[in-house]
Amino acid sequence: MRSCSRTELAYWTLSVFTRRFVRPQGTISYPSRSSSSACLSVAGLQGVSTPNSSAFADPSTPNSKPHTTSPADEEYRPMPILRRYASNAGYVARTLSEDPKKISKSELKRWLKKQTFDSSQLEVFVRACKQPNFQSAVAIFDRTPPTSEDSVAHHHIPSSILAEIASKKIQDRQQLDDLLVILGHRIAIEEDVMIASQLLNSALQASLSVGHLVASAELVDYSIRYASEIARVEVEKQTIEAKPGPVQDPSLAIRPLISCVAALLNRPASQSHGPTCKFLAILINQIINLCGDLDSVFRRLSKPNVHLISRAIITSMFSPDGHPFKLLEMNLMLKQKLPPSTLRLAMTCMIHTGRQDQADRCERRLLNHVNVAEAVPLKYQLNYALKFVRRCRERAYPSSEKLHEQIFPDFPSIARRSGHPIKTFTLYMSVLYQHHLPKLALRVWEYVTHLGIRPDVAALQVAMTVLIDLDRPREAVYLFRQHSRPRNHTQPGSKPIVGSSTSNLQVMATYARALDLAGRHSDVYHLWKTLKSDWSVEPDERIFGALISSARKLAIATSVEPTNNMLQVPSPVPFGDSSIGVQDDWDGQPAAEVAIRLFWSILYQNWPAIAETISAPLKTASLWSGVGAHELLLSRLRGLSPPSNSAQARSRPPRFSDTLSTAQTVIPSLQYTLDWPMLFPTRYSFRDQIELLGICDQAHYIPLLLSWMRALKVKPDQDVILRSYYWIYQISSPVRERLVALDVFVEHWIKEVGDEIEVVVPTDRMMEVHYLDRFKWKAGFFNGRTMAGDWIKRS
Repeated sequence: MRSCSRTELAYWTLSVFTRRFVRPQGTISYPSRSSSSACLSVAGLQGVSTPNSSAFADPSTPNSKPHTTSPADEEYRPMPILRRYASNAGYVARTLSEDPKKISKSELKRWLKKQTFDSSQLEVFVRACKQPNFQSAVAIFDRTPPTSEDSVAHHHIPSSILAEIASKKIQDRQQLDDLLVILGHRIAIEEDVMIASQLLNSALQASLSVGHLVASAELVDYSIRYASEIARVEVEKQTIEAKPGPVQDPSLAIRPLISCVAALLNRPASQSHGPTCKFLAILINQIINLCGDLDSVFRRLSKPNVHLISRAIITSMFSPDGHPFKLLEMNLMLKQKLPPSTLRLAMTCMIHTGRQDQADRCERRLLNHVNVAEAVPLKYQLNYALKFVRRCRERAYPSSEKLHEQIFPDFPSIARRSGHPIKTFTLYMSVLYQHHLPKLALRVWEYVTHLGIRPDVAALQVAMTVLIDLDRPREAVYLFRQHSRPRNHTQPGSKPIVGSSTSNLQVMATYARALDLAGRHSDVYHLWKTLKSDWSVEPDERIFGALISSARKLAIATSVEPTNNMLQVPSPVPFGDSSIGVQDDWDGQPAAEVAIRLFWSILYQNWPAIAETISAPLKTASLWSGVGAHELLLSRLRGLSPPSNSAQARSRPPRFSDTLSTAQTVIPSLQYTLDWPMLFPTRYSFRDQIELLGICDQAHYIPLLLSWMRALKVKPDQDVILRSYYWIYQISSPVRERLVALDVFVEHWIKEVGDEIEVVVPTDRMMEVHYLDRFKWKAGFFNGRTMAGDWIKRS
């Protein structure tokens, strides 16, 4: 009887919810780009809301519950805009552009008397807010062709209006560059914290929309320094008793941080989650540090912003580089009466991270919202139907197979009833894969292709991910090539699923990972070179990680394990077999050398301001004598294609120079030409670079690389630290004593990160065990395993 009830529940879920159009939920869904800036422009912190809150909540009562009114009542109920939080010109212009009847004419006249512009200028602002993209909005102000290089350099435009325009669609990086110069200048000179927070929100959204991760990282770093300075000033004001005045807002310092969190939650779905989760973790950690603890943060925020911070924490937990799971924080968040959408995201996150008990708690909270009239997406309905899968994985496989065996024969009828069957089946595949049932997910793909349903890019990516998880990367490569076609490849036949489009970045990253795991390392390098020309896609950190991993494997195939000078442990067998004779060059150069130079070039070109302050914690060998370390390193990077233009400052009109110099205090990379602005190396890429440096007899650069990791706020783990120590002690000069400077550097780094990670300074015994274990997990690690401790795949 129990098995029958599960079958009925799953079948009812799959059949009923496929009768209507459902948006694919293969990845985490985020609100639209305009939602957070719209809410932020109303009231700074008090106006930022979650996707479920109203965009036009009454700004004077941020904690009040929304009341249900008919559309007719809302149409003829003007909004009082002269209250405390409605003095934002951008909010007024946006409201008038969407529905002029929401503001009465008499109220608008009284409001205009207190502004620095008249009604005619307000009409221009309203017309600009009505435009669909940034270029057409700027043309409203300029009355000139929008291709003018300094088209947005208008100092008479209020900052809040400029922030509203910046949230619109940007077509290319040149427009982003000009916009960031103006926004950076306004942020640097703005005295109102609320307006500055709104400008930070718009600048970060604009950077993320084009994928400019370097500018995004600099904006996040500036918001942290800006918030710390505000907190310092507020503390000094409270200590001065000579001038009695109004009580300062205790949440003033975290306004810019909350605005950046709201912008990061609107990240485009096609981009990688890694950098976004890392930025969220940095901002959340800073907010908690400023307030003391998470409970204090929630007490200082309105209810919509409590939901926003809770959703940000949950989203950041999806990544290893994100916010760590803490039971006390989870208990506190569940007490905040989170909306159903946030609870469903929390349940998915707990399932993803393997915390079954916490997933059950989130599900029980969801049962309390049964009276809420809300359309639940099919993805979460399937999660409910398959909830028993996360109880016991060993018993879940056979029981789930029996359950779905009864559903598969009904796929043809489900496809006929559903208006968009491929979207439904894609959701079904992603949920099965999420519940650790990749074989069943692959069977769904086989049924879809057997029925003759044309797959889309989302379905192709899920199928490739499932094949990779099942250790069948060659089939994933074949599947991609079967359904893809580059721009320059002319082949008669049907239109390919994957063409040359910027929206295909996610599936291209999956394809690069499949090539790496399938051993087609030269194809990964060829894909790297032809991404922009053949696929209209710029590489991100996932494709770059696959490239560095491929170079490491090629280097391992032709290398020999060096002896350990300090530990004096004999090597029982050679690390690599010289009889294999693997030779693979990239453009006539060894793959390892190309990858090493590319990694260093990306660091020094993307963050030249950081490069000027980076110093290695350890000076070993002869590298640090005579010529400077950076000069010697950069001299080895010459000749790398594409050429480096980071030293060339951008040419600007004379009247633009002051604005640019001020904007550089917020976004230092504005004065440089970046070749790879979408790249932010991950911890795994740094780990592979450490291995490459050690294999290629360049271990003396590893301390400098660790300094870069710390400067870029990349969290280390015990595996990365242990590998660094292992290779540093393998340098040409024998090292027979502990390097105290390196130990001190790692200790300070661990204290800086805090208790989020479990890392200790490696002992001699740990290095000795690591040296011996390299021969045990060599086959697993050097065949593409990505997590420490998961070396042995097969017994």
